[in-house]
Parts: sequence; structure tokens; C-alpha cells
Amino acid sequence: MPLDVVAIEDNRWPCLVQSFGADIFYQREYCKLQQKRMPALPLLFHYHDELGEVMDVVMEKQVSSLNFYRDASLPTLQNPADIVSAEYNGPIVRADVKTASEVFRRFRSSLDEYYRSHGVVTEFVRFHPFQSAIDHVREMKECVSVSEVIYIDLSQGYETAKHGYRKGHRAAVTKAAGVGVNIRFVDPSEENVGRLTALYTDTMRRRNAVAGRTRSHDFFESLFRCLGKNALLVEAQLGEQCCVSAVFLLGWGHVWYMFAGTNPDLKSSEGGILLLDRVAHWGAESGYSTFVLGGGLSLGDSIYSFKRGFSYLVRPVFQLRKVHNATALNVLMEAKTSYDAKLARATHLNYFPPYWLD
Repeated sequence: MPLDVVAIEDNRWPCLVQSFGADIFYQREYCKLQQKRMPALPLLFHYHDELGEVMDVVMEKQVSSLNFYRDASLPTLQNPADIVSAEYNGPIVRADVKTASEVFRRFRSSLDEYYRSHGVVTEFVRFHPFQSAIDHVREMKECVSVSEVIYIDLSQGYETAKHGYRKGHRAAVTKAAGVGVNIRFVDPSEENVGRLTALYTDTMRRRNAVAGRTRSHDFFESLFRCLGKNALLVEAQLGEQCCVSAVFLLGWGHVWYMFAGTNPDLKSSEGGILLLDRVAHWGAESGYSTFVLGGGLSLGDSIYSFKRGFSYLVRPVFQLRKVHNATALNVLMEAKTSYDAKLARATHLNYFPPYWLD
């Protein structure tokens, strides 16, 4: 068959990821990290025919793990599952430009058939903003642009990248260095990860972040253990105090700014700006082409504005929200609504699919 399904322990997984030049979120180490946060089975799909190849990585979440499912009687459903991205994923197409669109169409047809025959109810994909297949996926009717990521172009070197900072950010870099802020690339020791966790937890509390954005000490320990040299822990220190502790992931040509905790009492030191500036310098010197800062908690908020001070360059983030079995979705939503009613609480719908939001 032209569609191969590769399990996470299969040695073909790392070979395919490398041959396609896929980013860190396709690596099995990253998928294993995500398994610690969700009851999911990582899968790699590899489509190949005479016109070309396509590769993608997803997480298959078992609906039977949810509390309402175990408490409900749902005899019509056989092992229902939902598909989600590990992070920023989506198909990578390897084909001649003249045939790439057709290869992608065939891949999606095979994938949809696989999902229909394996009990998949819904599919949620957050597409990688720098993968070439985005031109194909944006034509899918279920695909929508939901946000954007800010990035710094490092391909022309650090000095060129820094020239793209806003004047205020360039001044802040000078100020932070002048008051004695020191940037350290540190080992993920128990002490350093503990400091990261404390600062990150407090930062998320101040921002009233939803539960899905919080991370535990165990998660950060697992991150550094799973990803090894592909994860960096960087601190901004002023004297004996830590201004900022941040986590960066290293992918295929990309540095990703993933997590950060800040000390509000030291905000005026501008340590956060100096930290990102030094990571940009390190990334350019290390041969990375892109420093992805991400966006904000919402478009245009203070976090977004802070990041825009480093670059005017943005890429849209597309999501696919596709229902493969509408009947099963309705049955599950009825069961979840009934379960919530017994607990005297509302059923929230601002999630896809809604029954995963507890």
C-alpha cells in the first residue's frame, strides 16, 4: 500500500524524519515527551507512489481515557480516537513542483480512508508555519488561519538581524548589559530546572493562563531528559537574582522560543530583551536560519508586542479542524453534556473537539 503507518519504536521513524529534513516536532523524542502530557499514540505516516512522497506525524488520542466515556454507555462506538498534532506539524511533500499538488491530494485521500477505518472521530492539525506543504493545505475547506508567529531571520547574520529590532529594543540591549545583566547557558540541573519551574508557574499565574498552558516541574525535567542537546536552558542574571529563565528548542534550521518565566521585580533591568538578543546571536553564529519567537496569548497583547520589537517578520499559523465521524461526535457530545450536568457544571464549547475540555 502507498500509505505506511510507522510506530514510534520503528527504526524507520528517525530515518524518515532526517531524510525529509523535518523539524524537532516530528522527532520521536518530542512525541515521547508529549505522551507524558496526554494519553496518545504517536504515529508517522509515509505516503509514496510514482509521483512523490509525503510524511507527517500525529498523536492518536484515545477517547476511552476520558472520565465521561468510562461513565457512559456508548455501545455504538468502537475504540473512538481523535487525531492531534504533537506541536507544529502537518505534511511535508517531496515531489516535483508540477506533481506536488496531486501527491498531496492522494496522500489526503489515503489518510482520510485510514481514519475512517480506524475509528477516528476528529482531526486537529496545527501546521508548521515554515513547511512547504502549507500552500496545499490552505486550500482545504477545513483549514483556517488562526494566528501568526513572529520570527527573526538569522540567515544573513546577527548584525543584520539586530538591525531589524525596534529602536527601543536595541536601546534595551545596551541598558541591560550596562547595568550588569549576565546571560548564561546553563545545564538543566535540579536547581536550575526548579528555578525555571518556579518563575514559569508564577508568570502563568500572573497572566491568568488556562490550565493547558501550565507546565509542571516533572514536565520540564522530562523535556530536558527526552530532548537532550536539542533543548537549551538560558538564564538572565542580575547579581545573585534570576531575571528570566527560558527554554529554547533546536530544530532543523530553527531555534524555537518555547517557555519563559520572569521575575516581575527585575523587569526594569531589561534582562528578557538581552536574553533573546544573546540567543539570536548564538543562533546566527551556530548556523541556524530562523529564530521563532512565537506569538502572544492573544493577537496584539503585550507579549505579542514585546516580540514584535525584535522583528516585523511573521508567518500565519493554520489549523485543520476536520470531523471524520459526525455521528460519533454527536454521541460523544451528548454523553459529555450529560456527565457535566450530573456535576452541575457547564459544558464548554471553545475547544475542538469540545469533549476534551474538562
